[in-house]
Amino acid sequence: MTTTSQQPPASTAEGLHTGQHRHFLRKVWALAKPFWYSEDKWWARGLLLAVIALSLGGVYLSVWFNHWYNSFYTALQDKDAAGFWLQIGYFCPVAAVAILSAVYRYYLRNILELRWRRWLTHVYFERWLNQRAYYLLEVRGGMAQGQGTDNPDQRIAEDIDRFTTLTLQLGLGLLSSVVSLCSFTLILWNLSGALEFTLAGYDIVIPGYMVWVALLYAAIGTWIAHRLGRRLVPLNFEQQRREADMRFALVRVREHAESIALYGGEDVERGALRQHFQKIWDNTWQVMRTQKRLIGFTAGYSQVASVFPMIVAAPRYFNGSLALGGLMQINSAFGHVQDAMSWFIDAYASLAQWRSVVDRLTSFTDRLDALEQEAQARSVQQDEQARSVQQAASAAVVSVSPASIMASQAAAVKAADTGGCGAGCGCVDSEETCCSGGCGACDSSGDGNSGSESDADTNSGCGVGCSCMASDEDTPESIAVADTAAGLQVRNLQIALPDGQTVLQLAQGQVAAGQHTLISAPSGYGKSLLLRVMSGIWPWWQGNLSLPGAMMFLPQRPYIPLGSLRQALAYPAVTSRYSDADYLQVLQQCRLSQYQSRLDEVQGWSHSLSPGEQQRLAIARALLQQPQWLVLDEATSALDEDTEHHLYSLLRQQLPDTTLISVAHRPTVAAFHQQHWQLGAMSS
Repeated sequence: MTTTSQQPPASTAEGLHTGQHRHFLRKVWALAKPFWYSEDKWWARGLLLAVIALSLGGVYLSVWFNHWYNSFYTALQDKDAAGFWLQIGYFCPVAAVAILSAVYRYYLRNILELRWRRWLTHVYFERWLNQRAYYLLEVRGGMAQGQGTDNPDQRIAEDIDRFTTLTLQLGLGLLSSVVSLCSFTLILWNLSGALEFTLAGYDIVIPGYMVWVALLYAAIGTWIAHRLGRRLVPLNFEQQRREADMRFALVRVREHAESIALYGGEDVERGALRQHFQKIWDNTWQVMRTQKRLIGFTAGYSQVASVFPMIVAAPRYFNGSLALGGLMQINSAFGHVQDAMSWFIDAYASLAQWRSVVDRLTSFTDRLDALEQEAQARSVQQDEQARSVQQAASAAVVSVSPASIMASQAAAVKAADTGGCGAGCGCVDSEETCCSGGCGACDSSGDGNSGSESDADTNSGCGVGCSCMASDEDTPESIAVADTAAGLQVRNLQIALPDGQTVLQLAQGQVAAGQHTLISAPSGYGKSLLLRVMSGIWPWWQGNLSLPGAMMFLPQRPYIPLGSLRQALAYPAVTSRYSDADYLQVLQQCRLSQYQSRLDEVQGWSHSLSPGEQQRLAIARALLQQPQWLVLDEATSALDEDTEHHLYSLLRQQLPDTTLISVAHRPTVAAFHQQHWQLGAMSS
C-alpha cells in the first residue's frame, strides 16, 4: 500500500496541547487524542479496529491450541495413532490461520503507526515553524539557561516515531494480556481443581489454587521488577538527550569544516567530541547496570515460570488423577495466565523508554504552547494600545494591510511624531539638513556636533533624516505595528533581550520610500536587533513602529537550502516563478557567470560556494524578487570594495523603485545612501 504525505489542517494542529495537564496519563491522552479525531480518523479507527480484532483472534487461537494440547498429548499417552494424525489434521489449517493473523496484525499495525507518525510529524512541523517558534526556541536557549528545548529536531524525527510505535505496541499488548488473562483464568480454574490440606487442625480448601499461585507469583515479580528498573526512565531520557547532542556536534563539524581546517582546530573538535561521547559512555554504563539487574531477574523469573506449574501439578499426575494431556493443558494455561499477569515485568524496559519519550514530547509541546500564549498576549496588548492611539489621534491613523510583516500583530498606528527632540537626540549624516530647527545633541548643520541640553528644550524639531534616542522622560507609550506606504517610522522604540534587559532605544526616526538609509554603530550595539524587530522575528520590543509592506532581508550569512542552484536562487519562492533567462541574467550581473551551466546541479552549495559567492548569490535573489524595500545586514562584508561597489550600483540601477536600508561598517557604502543613522552617536 502506497500513500502520500498530507499536511493536517490548522484546526487539528491547534488541538494538540498538553500544558494544562499535570497527570502523566492525561498528558499522554492529550498527545494522542487529536489524531483519532483528525481528518484521518476513519482510516485510523478502521485500522485500529482491524488490529484489535486480529489480536483478539490471536487470543482465541491460543485458547483453541490450549484445548488441542490436551487431545494431542492424550493421544500420545494412549499410543492412539489414529487420534494422533487426526489432531495433526486439525492443527495444520488452524496454524495457517494463526500465521496469516500474525502477519497481517503486524502489517496493519505498522500502517497505523506510519499514518499516525505522518500526521503527528506534520502537526509538529506546523507548530515548530509557526510564528517562528523554531527561532525563538533557539534564541531563548542560547541566552538563558533552562529556557530552551534541547534538540527539537531529534524530538520530531525520532521521539514521534518511538511514541507512535511504543504506544500501539504497549496498548495492544496490554489489551491482549487482559483478554488472555480473562480467558485462561477460567480454563486454569477449572483444570487446577481444589487444593486441600490441614493446617493447625483445620481442613483448608483453596478452589482454583493454580490461579492464586499465578497471581501471587506475578505480583511479587512485578514489585521486584519495578524496584530494579525504575531508574531507567530518567536514564533513557538523558541518553536520548546526550545522543542528540553528539549528533548535533558532529553536524557542526561538517557544516564548518573549512573554518575548522583553516584554524587547525582538529584537536579542539576532537576533544569536544570525545567529551560528548564520554557523557554518552557514562550514562550508557548506568543504563547497562540497571538493565543487567532487570534482565537477570526477568530471565530467572521466566525460567522458573516454565517449570513452576509442572512442579505444582505433578502430584496429581503421579497419583493418576491427571492425564498427560491435562498436565500439558494446565502448563499451557498457567503460562498464559502468568504471561498476562507479568505483562508489566516483561514490558518494563519498553515502558521506561515510552515514559521518557512522552516526557520529551510533552515538554516540547508545553514550550510551544508557552510561546503561542506569549504571542497571543503580545497581539492583544498591541491591539488594545493601538486602538488607544487611534482614539487619541484619529486624524493620524494609518490603515492596516492584511499583508503586515508581522501578521500576528496587525494593528493601526498614528504616524511618527516629528516634533521636538529631547536631550538624547542623534542626527544623521546625510545630504539633507538634519534637525533643521535645531536638536539638543547636534547642531543645525547635521554634522553630529553636540549642542547644549538647553537647546533641546527650545528647538522645534527634526527632519525626516533624523533619528533620536529616548531620554529618561520619553518612555514608550504604546506598542503598535502598521503596514503603510508612507515608509518606515519609529517612535519611542525600546528593544530588549529575552531577560528584559534594554539594549537599544530610539525616540524618533523616519525613512521615506526611496530614501536609502545607512545604519552604523559600534559592534554589539544592537543594529541587528533593530533589523530583527523590523522583520518581525524579534518580539521583545515596545513602542510605535510603522513598517512598509514588502520588505526583504539579506543577513550577513545567507541561507542556502539543500537542492539545486536554481532553488537556491529562487528561495523562498518556487523556481517556476522565474525563467531561465532571469536566472542566467542575475548570475551574470552578480559576477557568478561560472555557475550558469550548473543551474540544476544538486549539491551542498553552502559548502561549495565561498562566503563572498554566497553573498553575491543573495544579491542575485534580491534582483530576482525585486522587493519594494531591501534591508541588508552586513550583506557585502565578505566582498572586496570593487565588487561591493559594483553590487550596490547594480541594486540602484536594476531596482530603481526599491528603498535600501543597509547596516555596514565600510564608509564606502555611504555613497549609495541618502541618510545615515549613527546609533553610537545617538547613545552619547
